[in-house]
Amino acid sequence: MRRWLSIPRQTLAALTAGHSWSAGRTWLLVVAAGVLITSLQWFLDGKTVAGTPIRGPEETPDRLAALRFYTLGSAWFSFDEDVRGSLEAGKLADLAVLSADYLTVPLDEIGNIESVLTLLGGEVVYAAGDFAALEN
Repeated sequence: MRRWLSIPRQTLAALTAGHSWSAGRTWLLVVAAGVLITSLQWFLDGKTVAGTPIRGPEETPDRLAALRFYTLGSAWFSFDEDVRGSLEAGKLADLAVLSADYLTVPLDEIGNIESVLTLLGGEVVYAAGDFAALEN
């Protein structure tokens, strides 16, 4: 198997050393388009778009760690950790309701997950299916 420079290996080493890490910025803005979910699948399965493996399981974060890279990690790097990145009292109500359970669906199906409801600052910005009537 051909090996490429592996950012996840560096990521896992950085986490072990206590460093902060981000996988992206303004992640909720792309949930409705599916970009975040596709990125999470790539982050977790370690394959190129063509399906070629480029890293092994020892270089891959678990699902919760990957999600934290996009949420808390991204908020920290944009100096927004006091207002976004986690669901807590006093923070913006940015969240997405997904079509499937990200933590339990088979890995190869993560890329098929869609947002059915997206809120930014507590306001509905995208709604589909059972939530369609909520969209302004």
